[in-house]
Amino acid sequence: MKYFGLLLTLALLLRPTVASADPPDPSGGPSPVTPVVHAGTAGYDAGVKDAGSPPTQDGEIHNSGSVATSDPIVSVSSTTQCLDAASVESLAALHGCTTLATCADGTTMTVTVGMFASGAMAVIGDSCPTSGSAQAPAVTPALVARAFKRVPLPTPELIVQPPNGRTLVNIDTIFRTEAAPFRRTVTLLGHRVTFDIKAQEFRWTLGDGHTMTTTEPGVAYAEQTPRSQYVAYRYTAAGEVHLGLTAVWGADWSLDGGPFQPVPGTVQMDAPTQPLEILEARPQLVSYH
Repeated sequence: MKYFGLLLTLALLLRPTVASADPPDPSGGPSPVTPVVHAGTAGYDAGVKDAGSPPTQDGEIHNSGSVATSDPIVSVSSTTQCLDAASVESLAALHGCTTLATCADGTTMTVTVGMFASGAMAVIGDSCPTSGSAQAPAVTPALVARAFKRVPLPTPELIVQPPNGRTLVNIDTIFRTEAAPFRRTVTLLGHRVTFDIKAQEFRWTLGDGHTMTTTEPGVAYAEQTPRSQYVAYRYTAAGEVHLGLTAVWGADWSLDGGPFQPVPGTVQMDAPTQPLEILEARPQLVSYH
């Protein structure tokens, strides 16, 4: 009996220890969502990932968080993804990551993180080496178009001649604005993107039910300038109208000094509306001989 008791004691001591599992969700639903820190050389991003969803065989990370389509992406960044179920309460967690997301060949995966207008973040893409060469997240025309919409554009100023908010019936009222082309350079996914920006169209609201669309901003009155070069209009009835102007801006873009190509889409900028009083001239006798 003593010999049997000794064997039983050794068996209990040598029994492998099994880690205790999390208690099951009594509702039968999915595992709780655990905050995960995405840490990389370009900074840090905090997102939400289902701790029970490891990388698939091809290295893809499946993010369980969802973002409403009405919440647009305002910026993107490239980083690595940490698979530790670490707390995001302390920035110290960024320096203690022990498991980075990897691709099928064992190399570190690069992920693209989107920042949404609401402040939410989510992984919106990933990249693994192909044929032995790493494929960084691509600068696509859609990303360029979103970046162009964030470039500050000038608000057009509507200039009218005659000045002082008054004109006459049946004479040319001349309109113009200032819209010089310019260049801006931004950084997108670590690449230099250069925009050549130009106003492509001007839409003039004349206030009496008529509009004009031109490709030129107009010029100021000068004696030697032919009428065809003006943006001009003749009112046929007296009264007060409210003028408006919309400048439509477009751009070409270049990636890292390469050839330029058109940016998809345009951006509209509206001038403040302004009143214009239209008067009817009356002849007046000033001298008689």
